[in-house]
Amino acid sequence: MTAGVKSTSILFGDSIRQILIGFAAVFLACMAYAGFLNHQGVINGTSDYVALLLTPNTGTPFFIVSVGGAGLYFTWQFLVWNVNDPQDCGAKFQVRLPDTNGTQSDCFVQGNGNLGYIVWSGMLIDYYLKTRGVN
Repeated sequence: MTAGVKSTSILFGDSIRQILIGFAAVFLACMAYAGFLNHQGVINGTSDYVALLLTPNTGTPFFIVSVGGAGLYFTWQFLVWNVNDPQDCGAKFQVRLPDTNGTQSDCFVQGNGNLGYIVWSGMLIDYYLKTRGVN
């Protein structure tokens, strides 16, 4: 008799780290491609990447903050994640918020929500610079 429990952790088994790294790479590639389609600038029509990074009107905030920041976040997450420790796995995917008196509360937010803040901030900076005529 089986319980019928289905889980990606069971499906992926011992290959979980490699599969999640692959998902992260696809996510970053899709973000970079979306930036390319949106004419963000860093990878559009030039091979002089150093000049693009030093020029303020090229859409670099999206690529540096959103794509680069997400890449760094994923790198950190995969380097410090102990796949064999359930407590550590939970800690990487949820963060306990501090209470109003500074102690730990029972309120959790998703740890990967930080990734959303990183992506959003690059888009916000890029938008702000475009509205000011700088970018």
